Amino acid sequence: MATMTMNEGSRIVPLVEVNAILLAASRPGVVLPNDYKRVQLLTEDAIRDLVFKFYDRTYLGYGTLSPDFPLCMDFANICSADVLRGAVKAGLAVRPGFGVAIYTKNSGSRHAINYAATVDRRVFYFEPQLSLWLAEPDDCGTMDEFKL
Repeated sequence: MATMTMNEGSRIVPLVEVNAILLAASRPGVVLPNDYKRVQLLTEDAIRDLVFKFYDRTYLGYGTLSPDFPLCMDFANICSADVLRGAVKAGLAVRPGFGVAIYTKNSGSRHAINYAATVDRRVFYFEPQLSLWLAEPDDCGTMDEFKL
């Protein structure tokens, strides 16, 4: 039986299409990615597989090195970079629709997590500190920025 590659079931789209998906999941005024021409939208299973295989948080603990490091943005950036490295190793044709989402909590404080835009035009989220998948953050007041 042949193994399915990450490219199967995916679609390479212009960044404007990804931004339309992200905008539909947030609000007008959100900061959207502008640093790539094309993005590869994967299936939900392929994105989960990339995260499962390549994100390593075993050495990370919130504020363990100092009260300021690592924090939520560090977790989200490390996860995003691990997934990007995994996408290269897996032979993806273009950068996947996975990155960092920054939002303001209902309490007014800000938080960073990861997001995934899928080939079926959905956005879902990954809390890298807990390795937890979310349909959307429970405490999200406003989604402020998406980064690739």
